[in-house]
Amino acid sequence: MSKRTPDNPFRKETTYEWDFETVDEHGDVEDHQWWNTLKRNPYARPDDINCTTKPLCLIRDVGSEGEGLIDRSWAYVTRDNDGLLVLPEYTDSDDKVPMKYHAELKAWQSAWENEQKETQS
Repeated sequence: MSKRTPDNPFRKETTYEWDFETVDEHGDVEDHQWWNTLKRNPYARPDDINCTTKPLCLIRDVGSEGEGLIDRSWAYVTRDNDGLLVLPEYTDSDDKVPMKYHAELKAWQSAWENEQKETQS
């Protein structure tokens, strides 16, 4: 997508960020922790993530300086049959999740697992 320029404040830009949510017993979101990368977050580890009380999602925002936020969609991380964290292929608005975020999630989880193995040895 082309960059915004000062002479065109209505040029749309798409951004992504990770969101660690805290959810109460009624399913209401109580808190958010937003991060541009998983690697830099101090709030969660892969084993903290579950789909009900500590969900992790990737937020996709589309907007412009002139119009503000135009569209927001979410891609919630789940666990596969082996217990590994996985992103869906599409957000809840049917926007394709870029492969770099799938790779980032996998790398974050692998790095944490390797760290756990080293501390147990």
